[in-house]
Amino acid sequence: MKRASIIKIIALIGFGFLWTAPVSWAQQVYWSPASGTLQQGKANRLQLHFEGCSPDGAVSLPQIAEADFSKIGQSSSMNIFNSRVVQKLILEFQASPTSKSTVKIPAFTVKTDKGDITVAEANFEVVEATTSKFASATVMRSEEHT
Repeated sequence: MKRASIIKIIALIGFGFLWTAPVSWAQQVYWSPASGTLQQGKANRLQLHFEGCSPDGAVSLPQIAEADFSKIGQSSSMNIFNSRVVQKLILEFQASPTSKSTVKIPAFTVKTDKGDITVAEANFEVVEATTSKFASATVMRSEEHT
């Protein structure tokens, strides 16, 4: 094989490695959903997603006056797509608005096994809680008199 051909092959392999490296090594932490509505007087669920990393210790959310948060669970998954492995950890929180105003979770930094990562802010409008027509329906019983 010619030396020029070997150099081209090595360059192609190196380029392929550099092209896929940022994608396969990217880490991010984000809210899901990151905006929308929260119902006043109800337990709303928000998820904090960790992709390509995991928390290094307990996650402390910023204290905000407009809502109370409590962690209610977590799940993890690993997906392989086109030879790319994506590991995900999801922390699930219950968010209970304390007033009928806008809830803004400010951006904050979380310590992960891959270093400190900033979580973008999340904004929610607080709305009146709704009930389904089935939950508010009254069951009526008919009695026959003989």
